[in-house]
Amino acid sequence: MLLALAPLYRITKGWASLEVERVLNRAMLLSEKVGDTGQRIQTLFGMQTLYVVQARYEKVERTYAQAEKLYLQAQGIPPPPFAGISLVGAKLSMGQMVEASELFEEMVAVRDDKHIRDLQDSQGLNYLAHGLAWNSHALWCLGYAQAALDSARAATDFAREFSQPFNQALAITYQAMLQEWCSDADTFHAHAENAFALTAEYQAPYYHAWANILVGFAHAWQQPDNDHLAQLRDAIHAFTETGARIRLPVYFSLLARACQRGGQVEEGLEAIELGLTESLQNSERWWDAELHRLRGELMGSQGADNDEIEAAYRRAIEIAQSQQAKSLELRAATSLARLWQATGRSEAARQLLLPLYSWFTEGLDTPDLQAAQSLISQLQIHFQKFMPRVSV
Repeated sequence: MLLALAPLYRITKGWASLEVERVLNRAMLLSEKVGDTGQRIQTLFGMQTLYVVQARYEKVERTYAQAEKLYLQAQGIPPPPFAGISLVGAKLSMGQMVEASELFEEMVAVRDDKHIRDLQDSQGLNYLAHGLAWNSHALWCLGYAQAALDSARAATDFAREFSQPFNQALAITYQAMLQEWCSDADTFHAHAENAFALTAEYQAPYYHAWANILVGFAHAWQQPDNDHLAQLRDAIHAFTETGARIRLPVYFSLLARACQRGGQVEEGLEAIELGLTESLQNSERWWDAELHRLRGELMGSQGADNDEIEAAYRRAIEIAQSQQAKSLELRAATSLARLWQATGRSEAARQLLLPLYSWFTEGLDTPDLQAAQSLISQLQIHFQKFMPRVSV
């Protein structure tokens, strides 16, 4: 009965709600006392979903290892790939982007309708829709914007096909956040408002709280006054009230950007520190490069020394390269190239940015790539203007 309650609470109260945690903790005690291996495995898989949304990624790894061992003992074979979806999501959050994306691809390569329905009944989750949606974020980070958009759209299609409102809410919200990275402000705003409305209609409080952050950022970006910035802060706080802490570094980066746009530089830097603190405490490293880049941007707005600003950008590039996060590397390299252009190092800026931009084969119409291409064009003109003439 407790295991039957868990997905209902997960859907109606949130992935990391107190109700879910209490039910799963009680189920774990009972399964250990009774000695029912199947129920214990089911409980352990449920605990993973709780821990990943709480950003307790090391506990996700330990819990999956226990479940995997029990499953192997009971069934004689390893668990199916979709059973590790929370573990793979944890790997992405910890900055292991290549491995995470490869595992997501393995997971969604096989469509098993029976398992999809069984998992929906036991966990409230459509592994195909969730895997495609989550992988869209990994693909974007790795530099594949079009593949990311395709994956996100496929996730919404599958959730709709199975007529699962909760998973539709899930897929729509993942897609809305992806649009913030891939689209212009108006397109993102429309997607955020759509996610906010549909997650309310589908009564999915966790995704409604997430969509509320996206809407809050869209409004604050359009009108970065005190009221809208306060609403964005309140939205982030309301999200944590659900028990969730996953992606807080991303949300604090949105707050920092809105503060910078509104001229509130100190408040923006405070948001960056909050994001980095969450990253350090929870090992959620995947957004560190962007946080360091934004710190450099805010320091520039504050009139800091160019060497300090450059150090922040270089740190961002170093982190992105270590994670093979090409999209985040491009953002940081573009910021550094602008700094070098402004300080008379245009040729160094061109040599930094051009090879990186040339690596990309898709998503050329996205804001980041368009910004990089525009800057490269400016740097090329400067290079050709001042290139020494050679006599023949």
